[in-house]
Amino acid sequence: MQFSVVGLPHYTIWHLYEPSADDLKHMERMEEERLEKEARDKEEIEREKRVSESWQDKKGEWEKDKKEIQNKALEKSRRERGERKTLGGSEQGPHAHAGEEEAEAKKGDGGSNVSL
Repeated sequence: MQFSVVGLPHYTIWHLYEPSADDLKHMERMEEERLEKEARDKEEIEREKRVSESWQDKKGEWEKDKKEIQNKALEKSRRERGERKTLGGSEQGPHAHAGEEEAEAKKGDGGSNVSL
């Protein structure tokens, strides 16, 4: 391989750059814009995080509400058709002997004893 170099040898020229006042102002504006952008990005990320957290675990609540709505719709349709909902209970239930004490008290006292 035969190389030939024509011209001057390679020189490194060092150039010292001193920014002007306009360059300094421009650099300051660029730095401020960068900081503002970072702050906006950080705020956007936090807002998205809050939104995503607030929408979590709502599916279970929706399922509960959905069943409630369906039950109410069924009850309404039954009432419209004239069907009655049967209540279960026994003679020993909490309302089985409601009013019997008052009736016996009126029989024994002749109904003259009224208590407030």
